[in-house]
Amino acid sequence: MKISRSASRAGKQALSSQHSGGLREDIGSYGGIVPQFHVGIAIWRLENLKDPQTFRLIFANSVAEKYLSVSSETDYGKTMADIFPRFFDTQLPKSFKKSFFQVRPRT
Repeated sequence: MKISRSASRAGKQALSSQHSGGLREDIGSYGGIVPQFHVGIAIWRLENLKDPQTFRLIFANSVAEKYLSVSSETDYGKTMADIFPRFFDTQLPKSFKKSFFQVRPRT
């Protein structure tokens, strides 16, 4: 599968991010698949299960970047609270957290 130059550059940018923790593995997993979709897909990681403000943007394809007005150049590695501060004045973060906890791992 061929990866666009911008997706490759975004992946490299994210890999060198100061927030890299587990980001290196995440980009490796998603970086080759998500850019090819024709729908917007953004991948967020919840770092503190008790704090919905710790959703961190780890990847977005070009469609999602355009729709969300985010950039791989400047926003990867930032938290949702940093990118969309007014979002936390709504009920959506609680809904995201609730849906996150309702997912059960396969056994």
